[in-house]
Amino acid sequence: MDRYRTIIFTAAAATALLAGGCLLPPGGQPEQPEPEREPQPQIFLDIEEAEQVALYLDDDVRLDRFLMKRVFYDISLIRGAFRDWVEAVDYVYFHPPCTSDAVAIRFEERSYALVSSGSYEEWDQLNALYGPVSRQDEDDLRTVILFFDGLYDYRALAKEYSKLSGVLEATCILPVEDSPNIYARLATGGITYLFRDAWEGCETGCENNVFYYFVCENDDAVYVGSWDPDQRMYPPEWWDEARLNLPPGLADRFRPPGSTFGGTGR
Repeated sequence: MDRYRTIIFTAAAATALLAGGCLLPPGGQPEQPEPEREPQPQIFLDIEEAEQVALYLDDDVRLDRFLMKRVFYDISLIRGAFRDWVEAVDYVYFHPPCTSDAVAIRFEERSYALVSSGSYEEWDQLNALYGPVSRQDEDDLRTVILFFDGLYDYRALAKEYSKLSGVLEATCILPVEDSPNIYARLATGGITYLFRDAWEGCETGCENNVFYYFVCENDDAVYVGSWDPDQRMYPPEWWDEARLNLPPGLADRFRPPGSTFGGTGR
């Protein structure tokens, strides 16, 4: 890590406790407007964000609570230590790569007929394990969308369903727009975080982008540096490593000119 121009900050671990309406009978009093809900305390929003980051860090369907605590500590450390140098860490938050608690499964014709008739048994074990709460059938596409009520990595869950006999593909529901985001990656000895501030034209792919790269290990947060592709065509030396955090499509978009290096982010 001595090849980096670094700022290192060490702090004690952050600690936190994790912790409707009804219809009126006929002739009852008219409905009253619902009282405004108190905004959720920031600590709980930070915990929810850490859960989502940790979910998509490994290949497990279920959340690793130890990993979540590690992520919560790291991001709290980054925001607490570097907000004076990097304002973006205060307003760039994690957006999961799957936008819905659902998996879309496309079947071969024969298998879809079994699904429609209630005779497809291949998914019984997975359904019992992960508990879909409802489903939507798209007959024209021979596709079933299963909806869940659980804290899952829906990319990993889709992979489980894609292995079933008669399934052509299974995917989570992907976002339709680009956005600022945090891209995390497990590395030897710790976790790396690439904050991406992005704006303008995000409906089709954000036109303006600035990246901030951090390495967290041994209870230290290291600010490696930033890169603005609009201001500097050729990225800094550390970009080949940082680009591993990006999903493949985005990694290809920000490939250095003339580079044959390929991103391997999930």
